[in-house]
Amino acid sequence: MEDVYSTMLYASLIGKQPGLFLTSTRHGTILLYSIPTGTNGTLIVSSRSQPYTVNYKSAMDSQGYKDVEELVTNKINLDLAKRVVKEKNIKKFIIVDDAYGYNALSAASYAVIDNYYVLFVNDRNAAEIDTFLSGITIEKNDNFGQVDETVKSRLAKYNPETINKGDRFDNNIEMVQRYLKSGNQNKY
Repeated sequence: MEDVYSTMLYASLIGKQPGLFLTSTRHGTILLYSIPTGTNGTLIVSSRSQPYTVNYKSAMDSQGYKDVEELVTNKINLDLAKRVVKEKNIKKFIIVDDAYGYNALSAASYAVIDNYYVLFVNDRNAAEIDTFLSGITIEKNDNFGQVDETVKSRLAKYNPETINKGDRFDNNIEMVQRYLKSGNQNKY
């Protein structure tokens, strides 16, 4: 879920919609018929450890697609965060714990309309996220929902606002209120 979510969020933030997804190895050849060969600037995002198709870029290149790039990684969320910071100068982040996917879902619309990137952070990757964030002049940083104490301690220096009403339903309502207050609903 995290990989698909991160890819869709990235595509939305850079203005490249829609994102298309492989759902099986056999789907790889079928998907090519959905993408016009005149399409330029395609980014293929693939899991290093669990890819559906290996070297999909070669398949696209052989079919005449131009300017195809392939990102093969086991850190899709973080690698796309690095790209969106570089490409769109994103300086706002919403931190969610990867164990609570529903938090990421309720944050998605708000993230897109107000230019936030959602980072999945846990005790295993907190140091790496800290290193990433230390190289950015952060405009806004929110901890959303239940966030591990180790993560909170590690990232406290970025002065996060904590959005946690103690209940996931109340948290969702808070996120919807922020979405409505942003005034950017017509952005997409």
